[in-house]
Amino acid sequence: MKLGRLLDRAYWVQDRLAYSLRQRGLGGTVRFVARRAAGLGPAPASPRSASAPWPERETSSESKERARLLRALSRLPLVSIVSTAGPESPLVRSLARQAYPRHELASSLASAGGELVAFLRPGDRLRPDALLRLVERLEQGPGLDLAYADHALPEGSGAGPVLKPDWSPELMRARDYVGRAWLARRSFLEALGGDPCDALRAVPPAARIGRVPRVLFQLEEPDAANGAPAERRPVAGDPVVSIVIPTRDRAGLLRGAVESLERYAGARRLELVLVDNGSSDPEALSYLAELSGRCQVLRHAAPFNWSALNNLGARRSSGDHLLFLNNDVEALAPRWLDMLLSHAQDPGVGPVGARLLYPDGTVQHAGVIVGQGGIAGHPFRGAPPDATEPFFGPAVTRNWSAVTGACLLVRRNVFDALGGFDERLPVAYNDVDFCLRARERGLRVVYEPAATLLHRESASRSRVDPWRDTRRFKRRWRGVLAEGDPFGHPLLDLTVPEGIVVDEFAQGGGVFR
Repeated sequence: MKLGRLLDRAYWVQDRLAYSLRQRGLGGTVRFVARRAAGLGPAPASPRSASAPWPERETSSESKERARLLRALSRLPLVSIVSTAGPESPLVRSLARQAYPRHELASSLASAGGELVAFLRPGDRLRPDALLRLVERLEQGPGLDLAYADHALPEGSGAGPVLKPDWSPELMRARDYVGRAWLARRSFLEALGGDPCDALRAVPPAARIGRVPRVLFQLEEPDAANGAPAERRPVAGDPVVSIVIPTRDRAGLLRGAVESLERYAGARRLELVLVDNGSSDPEALSYLAELSGRCQVLRHAAPFNWSALNNLGARRSSGDHLLFLNNDVEALAPRWLDMLLSHAQDPGVGPVGARLLYPDGTVQHAGVIVGQGGIAGHPFRGAPPDATEPFFGPAVTRNWSAVTGACLLVRRNVFDALGGFDERLPVAYNDVDFCLRARERGLRVVYEPAATLLHRESASRSRVDPWRDTRRFKRRWRGVLAEGDPFGHPLLDLTVPEGIVVDEFAQGGGVFR
């Protein structure tokens, strides 16, 4: 056992070191390790990753990169900037410095002659490479209709850069996170009615939209639409939800979970399936015997395998939807299940996850970023549940690459089509693997904070996952780990296994004039 724990720890350290070397280089990694060894947190954010004044000069490497991008374009479509900006406005001054040569200023979409269109205000500014990089993204992405980028807020606002995930239809319905930092095909806008304020919020989830994960714009103020959440879909019909809970001993935890489900079930039809993995505690056995009169209690005395326990519960259940729940999770209020079902019934959606809070009220789970902490981590762990920054925080509905299996709802037909959880991942990353396989089939993974539950997992727990599970997961998903999670961002410090910060050594920002 001691040797196994040492191997697990060594593998974990190796992963984090390898990631830091890729992201920061040798010098940055040495500085990072030195700060951690001294008991210090992340270094203060650099001007390139915060709202301090932007550097006045671009580097020679940036100039060479822009020249290379321009030469690589096979054609140069005309870009129309629709704005009321005058000759001396910040927008017009920044347009005069654009590396992309073919652009014009227009007063309306009707008067614009360009194939590509943007809508900007007189006080907005663009980096010199902004149009070039957006045009390149639209031209290199087959059939893309719109490309967007990160943006900064006005100097002196005290806010950091607005970093954005890849196209997230659920986040867009909840909040216009793209703002005005985009360039679109004219034909695409005209098909949507031509209204730039409503264009993106009216886009179907399968729209062809790409991202440039760079700060290319500085916007004078956010759009008013940012705070207008979309209406939630009602639950269709009267679906039966089978709740599968693996358990072993710990009668107090299980009792809290079951009683909370019964208290806050509402009008939903629930089928409770408990999978006992070899309980021996008399109190637990007595409670399971009591429950057997009103729900299924399955016995599975084999060595612990989270995937196998949940697969067994799913096979023995009959509901239209499957909710996989830890025995240390408790419902806190009515309608939480409706919030999850409203997404899970969408044929374009696969797994749906909830916001889970520690007993102290901070966030335990608000989504998963693949690559964080080396393999996969919780980006907002320990944050206040209603925090809005950075990266939009844990209080907004959005898409992620994965959600935790501690509370995961999915339609039965999706679960069966994916073959359930992989039993070759008995302890770790089985939920992340399941979500990634759903995404491979074109299904969206949704996080819904309106479904908030209590997770009694210890807030101080330090877990090192089994090296065999880690190795298998890395081999299977090496492409995702190498390319980076599309719902993360290159400027996020993913060496931090819990929480979310802008990398102090990241190269972001640019020249705004």
